[in-house]
Amino acid sequence: MSDNALRRLALSWVRENCPIVQANFSERLDDLDRRRANGTFLIASELTRSGRPYLLSCHAGELFVFALRRGQAKRLGAVARRMLCTEGGPRLEIPPSRFVPVEIADLQFDGDARVHPNEEIRGACGYCMHPDFQPQGQLCLMLGYELSGRRRVRSWYYPPMGLLPEGNLDFKFPPIAGSGHDCVRWTGTTVAHVRFFTVGAPQIVDDRHPLSNTCAALLDVR
Repeated sequence: MSDNALRRLALSWVRENCPIVQANFSERLDDLDRRRANGTFLIASELTRSGRPYLLSCHAGELFVFALRRGQAKRLGAVARRMLCTEGGPRLEIPPSRFVPVEIADLQFDGDARVHPNEEIRGACGYCMHPDFQPQGQLCLMLGYELSGRRRVRSWYYPPMGLLPEGNLDFKFPPIAGSGHDCVRWTGTTVAHVRFFTVGAPQIVDDRHPLSNTCAALLDVR
């Protein structure tokens, strides 16, 4: 999705669901765009027409909207009658091309998206490769999430070689507790993003490049 398309979609949702924050939201969204950064917006229940709290994630040029339960909003740090904007990492965009090499959808995490910090993060997603896409070697799946007040984490799963052109892929990622000593006791709610990447030179993260759109879901870590 282009930056303009993302902006139109996000502002349309805000006008329909919480118009009171429209001016502030637009300003913060433009700031994220200038910085080429991902970001999240945590909107308190008092500001929405439905009376529910929401989390909006603007990630890699895509918009994800989550209606929150009260407990999730509390764990995310919601403040009454306020909208909180948090800047994330830099946007990783697919290089210009005639097509998106891989489309992914239907992201689901096991255990109703509840996970213990010491458990592997397991789930599945559907995928479909573009007919003109010719994979050069192995692909990998990236799981990205942010631990509030801690760090951004990126984990990698390497599917078997020779993936079919389309299908469902089961995945498993390392436990959150394995992300560093400061994550061992972390609990809370976070947005988890999943995306296909190329596999570049071994052990060089920056040599991986995005191949697909992004899918996202909430993870409750308890």
